[in-house]
Amino acid sequence: MNYELKMLKGALLMKNHAMQLKEEIKNVALSSYDTYGWKEGTIGQIKQIQHLCEQSEITLQYVEKVFGALRRLPVKRRALLVAVYMCGADKRKLADKLNVSRSTLFRMLTNARAMYCDALHSMGATEKWYAEHFL
Repeated sequence: MNYELKMLKGALLMKNHAMQLKEEIKNVALSSYDTYGWKEGTIGQIKQIQHLCEQSEITLQYVEKVFGALRRLPVKRRALLVAVYMCGADKRKLADKLNVSRSTLFRMLTNARAMYCDALHSMGATEKWYAEHFL
């Protein structure tokens, strides 16, 4: 599977992960340093907060890039990608619902994926960026 589809399929999980990281940062910041058994005391606690902030930042970038790229697409193409790759819609049922053949649906998906990939690239979410941060 191409990286852009992995990003699309993982966007909702990453959004949830970002919210969990935000909560964890708050919990670490508000706890006393001995609650977690920090070996380096307050410095260890600060290092943990810094690490969590870095994770949160890259996770939020991922989410912003995916949803930003989707917003750049025409509504019908965006809805098609979301239905198939984020919601797991059955392609046969979707083709019937849209009153198109499966081959037409696949052409529409290919076109929408290309547009989405171009939008990701324009936002700096290249395959290299993805590999550096998430593989």
